[in-house]
Amino acid sequence: MVKSIGFAVLDSERSDECIDFTMLCVFSFFLCLCTRERVEIMLQF
Repeated sequence: MVKSIGFAVLDSERSDECIDFTMLCVFSFFLCLCTRERVEIMLQF
């Protein structure tokens, strides 16, 4: 019982870090897309 609780705590900490990393990747990906579209729009004008 105690071991399972310990693993659950470790897993939750890892998943939080994983979620933070995933959010960071998604944010940077959207940032790249937005900047690329802006550059294309500027080039059109």
